[in-house]
Amino acid sequence: MVSILGVLLVLGIITTAGAFTIHDIAGNKITITAPQLDTSTMGSSTMNDFSISSTSIQTVLSGTPSGTTTVQDVVYNYYNSGSVLNSCSVEFFEQGGFPAIISSVYPSIATIDQNGNVTYVSNGTAQFNVTIGNRTKGVLCQILETTNQYSTVYNSIVPTSTAGNIISQINGLISGLTPSTTTEDIYSATDDTDHIYTRNPDVFTGNVNLTSIPAAGLNGFSGILVAPDIMINAWHTNYYNGYPQNAIYTNPYLSEKIYFVDKNNNVYSSTIANEESIGGTDIAVLHLTTPMPPSITPADVFASTTFFHNISSAAITQEVIPAIVTNQSRTLGIRLLQSVKPIIGPDTYIVQLLASQNGVAPPSWPYANWYYGVVNGDSGSPAFTIVNGTLVALGNWTGGDNMPDLSYYTSQINSIMTALGSSYQLTTVNLSGFPSY
Repeated sequence: MVSILGVLLVLGIITTAGAFTIHDIAGNKITITAPQLDTSTMGSSTMNDFSISSTSIQTVLSGTPSGTTTVQDVVYNYYNSGSVLNSCSVEFFEQGGFPAIISSVYPSIATIDQNGNVTYVSNGTAQFNVTIGNRTKGVLCQILETTNQYSTVYNSIVPTSTAGNIISQINGLISGLTPSTTTEDIYSATDDTDHIYTRNPDVFTGNVNLTSIPAAGLNGFSGILVAPDIMINAWHTNYYNGYPQNAIYTNPYLSEKIYFVDKNNNVYSSTIANEESIGGTDIAVLHLTTPMPPSITPADVFASTTFFHNISSAAITQEVIPAIVTNQSRTLGIRLLQSVKPIIGPDTYIVQLLASQNGVAPPSWPYANWYYGVVNGDSGSPAFTIVNGTLVALGNWTGGDNMPDLSYYTSQINSIMTALGSSYQLTTVNLSGFPSY
């Protein structure tokens, strides 16, 4: 189930762990539009297979500012009489982790080096190929520079929107703080032998309730409690990998205890009674033998409609909405939402977080100093965000820089919870005070 996600951005950079965004001459992020270009496939081998798609991109090269306009939860600057370059991004998804070779079929239109740097040459239809192993696939890209165009460029997120609240909440938490073990460690002291844990009062999340995140247990520090007796984890971790999906499974190996710690450092533990995973995803739903007490607060989740009606795809595309991530070292970092979308391959609907090259975020990225890159062993550790002081689980690390989108699977998870014998259902965060679209 380990996956690698690579993204090639025309006039951008290739990376096997995320994406970079085109900017205009003023350094503003550009609106990415939805239309997908034609895809062509070459070769017959099924080895090293992968999927490839493209999305159009518009870059403002020059123009006269003419005010702002608001579309759903995004504010844009708009320009008249400008010069606009229309190009595209190319995205590929593959599971093997093989190196990718990028090439331009028509260098008279656009060229590309092996670092992914693309140079505009002339107007026309370019073709960019991605080769992994013995498999090559390509996409067509219309490249056209025009003048006297009306265009829009991202300005900001509407403060009163759900996305605006998330940004405000996390900005408020880290205001005046510097990333360090003092502000990033969930615990100031841990003892995994006697299971004694002391919460860190200076962690940057402040009074946000983190008791749904286990202190120890399966795959080290992984999973998240979403009901008093239900935990979500990554199916591919050693405790579940190979177990049948879409079927209730009880296994004596799952008798290992999971430990939770309340705000007063009281420790509670439980074994797993049974589990079931959702076929075609990396989601394992675990039913605890002993429900956690009220001092351990389960995480909320987003409703299935959130990323369609409460947080727009345009807002996510701007890569400014923060998500808090965890890891096997029991520390916290901040990443940026990059996309929430269906994808061909494992985890049919995923949340993807923006990744950097070499695990170091460029200084220009929001929250760059708080960035944490995923490493081997982090699988199952949860990512979440905060709405009005409430912890909202997004998913659990799967591989690369993505995770299954829990909001998309709320109905299936609730059905599995009932089948496993739980009397609880997921709690969706209340967004009634925010606009919907």
